[in-house]
Amino acid sequence: MGIDRLPGGFAPIVLAPIGAVITVPPSISVRTAALTEPFAAALQGVESTPPQNGDTVAVLGPRRLGALILAALDGYRRSNELDFEIVAISRHDKLLEVSKKLGADTIVNNKNEELTENKYDIVFDTTGRPEGFALALRLAKRIVHLKSTNGQKVQGLQHLTDLVVDEMALLSFSEQNLNFTWPYEKRSNPSVFCAPGVSSEIIEIIRSTGRTVVQDDIRSTYNKLTASKGPLIVGDDDLRSLLRPSPFPRFDLAVAGTLEEVDAILRPDTAAEISLVRARGAILLSTNNNNSTNKETLLWKSILHSNMQLHSSRCGNFDRAIQILDENPTIARRLEEHMITHTFDLERIDTAFEIAADSSQSIKVLVDTADKNPK
Repeated sequence: MGIDRLPGGFAPIVLAPIGAVITVPPSISVRTAALTEPFAAALQGVESTPPQNGDTVAVLGPRRLGALILAALDGYRRSNELDFEIVAISRHDKLLEVSKKLGADTIVNNKNEELTENKYDIVFDTTGRPEGFALALRLAKRIVHLKSTNGQKVQGLQHLTDLVVDEMALLSFSEQNLNFTWPYEKRSNPSVFCAPGVSSEIIEIIRSTGRTVVQDDIRSTYNKLTASKGPLIVGDDDLRSLLRPSPFPRFDLAVAGTLEEVDAILRPDTAAEISLVRARGAILLSTNNNNSTNKETLLWKSILHSNMQLHSSRCGNFDRAIQILDENPTIARRLEEHMITHTFDLERIDTAFEIAADSSQSIKVLVDTADKNPK
């Protein structure tokens, strides 16, 4: 609410699209229901990178979003009757105490304990810090899931934040990874863009799978995509025909030979939030180009030498969030007890914002918009 055309939600009554209204079951309190949006975002990360039986899953920086991911992991585990370990990693004992209450099986204070590299199958990085992301890359065996960034250039990527905004993945090139999709999504990835730095051998491998490949200058291809009236309309007739099998007028995948090319694919025009690849697509890194200045970064080594995958996600499905909370009332109660640290009447909304801005004082702050004097 309050993002596009409609007013915000800090009022006793708000106008909302009927399709956006979700019934809250009696098992979930109003206070817990107020956490639906952030919990849905946390659950989105879990379900887009689903742990398997026997996995060890770490959450790095379990403060606000990280704490919700711990609860989402526990809820996902319970609802799907899975057996994997949940580990919370933080430098703050107070956060670790809350983490234990929200679903962590193991807590690790990395201020006092030495961490083992390549120990965790999946690492959720919620620190929003470059050094946190580097630590996640060192700790992960299979997947780093990035949930929070700070807009800075990190590990050789200028547009890492934009990758998260578009919920994309960064993988090593392989024929298997050409089939990348989110769980529960059925897509064949028929169209693939290859940056100029990609070798002819890789292009032939892609074509041998029956996919259509375009290799061209990145900015030139972007100009063709956006030549029509609107940014979501393919302007070039040949390109429009090529991309017709895809759900959106963007490529399903892209292959890059350098991290510089990854950046250019993510944002060909830095003034526009448009990528060559559709949201929830992937960019595959190839090893056939020797001109990159970023090959010594930990990100490059992790993906190309250790075959680690970088995943990302943003907002989530409210219905799924409510379902998980309804199926796990214990988790719903824990969220209310341990995530909501302050509640203010609407008249004190300024104070609420002040407290919420200080993470040392609060986790989640609620504003009670109920009309105290109904007519």
